[in-house]
Amino acid sequence: IVLMAWNLGPGDAVFVPSFTYVATAEAPAQLGATPFFVDVCEDTFNIDPQSFKQAVLDSRNLGLKPAVVIAVDLFGQPAEIDLITEVAHAEGIRVLVDGAQSFGGMSKGRRVGSMGDATTTSFFPAKPLGCYGDGGAVFTSNDEDAESINSIRLHGKGSQKYDNVRVGLNSRLDTIQA
Repeated sequence: IVLMAWNLGPGDAVFVPSFTYVATAEAPAQLGATPFFVDVCEDTFNIDPQSFKQAVLDSRNLGLKPAVVIAVDLFGQPAEIDLITEVAHAEGIRVLVDGAQSFGGMSKGRRVGSMGDATTTSFFPAKPLGCYGDGGAVFTSNDEDAESINSIRLHGKGSQKYDNVRVGLNSRLDTIQA
């Protein structure tokens, strides 16, 4: 949903860690963007900021437009988001944090969910904050992104229920899950 809100598509490179669940690479591929794998740190298995820096150059050499990096937090440990963000924003790249395995965690005095340009989490039962089945949430401090994300999750809803202004999804959390 976030990648849809950010208008990702063909020709865009989306940087993903080489150690992650398939959904991390699957999401950009479904939009026609190119998942671009980045090495991870040996001690955390989170995306390596130096490898990310090199991947940006490599993607450009292949004719791709560096667009988004998805930093996946693993085993309760947030990624080195400050270093990743520094590289990303210097290159005009947006930062999406997958905080599903670190929800409730902190890094440098900040809670998971407050880092990056947006943070996603999963409520799958095996996650730190699970629900009865599937579910998830998106966090952002950007009002324009929040409006697009909300629209996309409700079939592309505009200002009224049957005013559909974009292609969207049925991605509401039902009452039992909530």
